[in-house]
Amino acid sequence: MNVLIIGANERTGRQVTQYLRKTKNQSVAMIRDSAQRVVFDDMGVPTVSHHRSH
Repeated sequence: MNVLIIGANERTGRQVTQYLRKTKNQSVAMIRDSAQRVVFDDMGVPTVSHHRSH
């Protein structure tokens, strides 16, 4: 299953990301700040950036 995790950098989002990795599902973490990418790079999870417009 392919899953886009919105809010991946928050507590629940990280738990969901780790769970999906263990179950061999494909996930992509949506992040707001490129500095957050390192956490997901370390987990081997691809990311996409979302920039809010005000």
